[in-house]
Amino acid sequence: MKKYLNLEDFYNYALQVMAMFDAMIDWSNGPNSTSDRPVTELDKIVDDFKKQVELLDRKLEKLS
Repeated sequence: MKKYLNLEDFYNYALQVMAMFDAMIDWSNGPNSTSDRPVTELDKIVDDFKKQVELLDRKLEKLS
């Protein structure tokens, strides 16, 4: 099953994912900074994903 997405849908999904990650950190009572704990592979993946979303956000802002 294929689903075609436009940029607005993709942007909304990216915002939802970021909100889910923030909620997961809040739920786990985890620290908000990485200076309190060692950086894990998951932290690196999440940081990379956040950078991609921020880049997409800037590109969408330029288009509008």
